[in-house]
Amino acid sequence: MPSAPAAASTPVPAPVPRLDARTVTSLCGLFFLSRLLVLAVAALSHLVVVPGPYARPVHTWIERFFVWDSAWYYNTAVYGYSYRADAQSSVGFYPLLPLLLRGASHLGIDIVLAGYAISHAALLGACLLLWKLAALETRSASVADRAVLFLLFCPGAVWFGMVYTESLFLLTLIGCLLCARRGQWIAAGLWGMACALTRTPGLLLAGFLFLEGAQQWWERRRRPADASAADRPPVRSARWWKISEWPWLARVAAGVAGPVLGHASYLAFLQIRFGDWRAQQKTMAAGWSGGQGPQPPWTALVQQWVHTDRYLVALSMPLLAIMVGLALISLFSLKRVAYAALVLTLCVLYISGTPGNAITRYLSTLAPAYIVLAQLADRSQMLDRTVLVFSVAMMSLITVLLVNGYLLV
Repeated sequence: MPSAPAAASTPVPAPVPRLDARTVTSLCGLFFLSRLLVLAVAALSHLVVVPGPYARPVHTWIERFFVWDSAWYYNTAVYGYSYRADAQSSVGFYPLLPLLLRGASHLGIDIVLAGYAISHAALLGACLLLWKLAALETRSASVADRAVLFLLFCPGAVWFGMVYTESLFLLTLIGCLLCARRGQWIAAGLWGMACALTRTPGLLLAGFLFLEGAQQWWERRRRPADASAADRPPVRSARWWKISEWPWLARVAAGVAGPVLGHASYLAFLQIRFGDWRAQQKTMAAGWSGGQGPQPPWTALVQQWVHTDRYLVALSMPLLAIMVGLALISLFSLKRVAYAALVLTLCVLYISGTPGNAITRYLSTLAPAYIVLAQLADRSQMLDRTVLVFSVAMMSLITVLLVNGYLLV
């Protein structure tokens, strides 16, 4: 008699690549190359580009990157917070970066130099964590390498080395995502708390952690008792009402609470210090949004086209469309609902409440998009080269515009 067909074996997933010393050295090389390129473009452009309407005299190369919001963080670190409900004031800026700058000043370090050091150290840390996250999601070292490459040479990379919160926000964001994917919920909550203390959008990580926890709970329910036995039905034992699940659910809840507590702690400070927990919201609306709060995305796009320099909006809108597309693709490539929801929500937030000339800066921190883009480029050499050439060209153009006084951002 013919023998019964053998049970189909469960495909064994590829191992997660490790971040070894050789890879770290390679990533550090890319890091220094990207920073040198930004410096070289800035220095050469000063020799040939006519100063723009927002240009100001500089005496050293380091002053070329100390512009706009950098002064707000510097003054907050030196003099503390101030508040005016009807105008721009320092309560519009979240406290993590000023606290780090003030701590450096107590150690005798110049605040401006400390700001550059913090931004570059945070960027390098974000690169290492992004590599780990991409390797975990795709099980591919080449995809992880490309994700870091696209991050370092993205159009908004110039802001990663300035006394701005882009690098710090990126570091805390990726740290939160990585720990959540590893199931390290307490650590994810702490990263999320730090992210919420860096910028307003950090609060959205609470929603990401909730969705990621829900998806992991569903996957725990569907997981077979023995992964090597595909013919066995899934064991539906991971139900929330079972006592054995309560410790895990408690850790997820603690992670979700992290960004909320970070945001709430700043509001509590504002209430205690100025008697108004809405001080940050009011000063942003009055001083940076012309008295208007967040608007519907379609209304904001029209107003940005009418009232902002159109060439800046023309640079930002294609990048925004690309990010939205990558978020939708992530549903199929990364198979994580939370990634797509986070990127799409941030895109809507940035359109609705951000001046058009700052959208490129904010889009540079959407970490999951780099992983999806790296996945696509890993399969096509033409796409890989096109993305890199486009990114470097855009990064160089934005650097020239910023350091020569053509960008108000």
